[in-house]
Amino acid sequence: MPQLTELTDRLGGMIAPFVANTLSVEGSDRTACGTIVLVPWTAQALARDRAGGLAAIRAAAELARIAGAGVVGLGGYCSIACAGGSDLAGSGLPVTTGNSYTAIAAVDAMAAACDRLDRPLDKAVVGIVGGGGSVGLGLAYLMAERVSRIVLVGNPGHRRASLARLRSAAAAIAAALIAGRDGVSGDLARRALAYHDRTGADAAAVANWLILAGDVELAADHAALAACDLVFTATSSPDLILAPELFRPNAILCDVSQPRNIGRATATARPDLLVLDGGLVAVPGAPDLGIRFGLAAGVAFACMCEPMILALEGRFDAAPIGLGVPLDYLRALRGWGARQGFRIAAPTSFGRPLEPADWRARRAHNLHDQGERYAQRPQS
Repeated sequence: MPQLTELTDRLGGMIAPFVANTLSVEGSDRTACGTIVLVPWTAQALARDRAGGLAAIRAAAELARIAGAGVVGLGGYCSIACAGGSDLAGSGLPVTTGNSYTAIAAVDAMAAACDRLDRPLDKAVVGIVGGGGSVGLGLAYLMAERVSRIVLVGNPGHRRASLARLRSAAAAIAAALIAGRDGVSGDLARRALAYHDRTGADAAAVANWLILAGDVELAADHAALAACDLVFTATSSPDLILAPELFRPNAILCDVSQPRNIGRATATARPDLLVLDGGLVAVPGAPDLGIRFGLAAGVAFACMCEPMILALEGRFDAAPIGLGVPLDYLRALRGWGARQGFRIAAPTSFGRPLEPADWRARRAHNLHDQGERYAQRPQS
């Protein structure tokens, strides 16, 4: 409703950030105490008034410092609005965007869904909308180890710059595969490593070979998603940008963006699609977060969980500043989260829990179609 959005935007500029709740989280061997500070601005307002939004985020970080925080986590659109925490330099506290754990949680949720639907990850084509961004690159690192082909999709409104950024992302993916060869299981990774071992090519050359071979596709047009079995959305756009007709029949979609990039109308118009709510995590001990954000009790966005994990591990300075996702940090964070008892939340679609009957019906609907397409797909 446009009127409600306008009212919310106006109120955001009038209400100062405030402490919404204090909580404690029990990990495997210690307890961390935290404070949730609410910045009452919508994503659209933060995008429109960057100076005012940044001032509000700085004020929220100061409230966290006064409350005794050891690390500040940037939830939702706040990380984008302050350049991944770079604009908070001088706050006196380490900052994490939460992007790394968001990527981890989304990949784990997608893998769990594929497992329940008997969809083989190692033969899948995965599309990542926002593949050149921070969360998108983390998703690409983790999925490239396990799938057959990756389609990195950028911003149609900035085609040239977007494709250049995606090419850099492809080189980073190749470097990650070369560095982490022990964990690979998908066709793409095996072909990349075989080419590297055969030629001695560096990461940029391996990326170029993958692009020429069609194993990695760079696209500025959302139409490229028609080839994808699995799709992640991880953009900085605060709007619904993906129409129902873009997607392949029976695709699984994981909307990681906050606010969403895929609207409820997509699920209504395309009942063959499974749309997962991405980046949701079950917090150990199911603490009362005070404000639920429309989530089930004990469930939080992964970006909120990342500073909890760092606090429980006592690694306040471990998170990188800015919008990058270093591979070594990504891998370490996954292990820390598991050790402290964080798990992906029970799957939901537009806030509705997916029941066993939903999975049975979708498996029966998808299995024959998927089996035919995987059998017919040419093997390299």
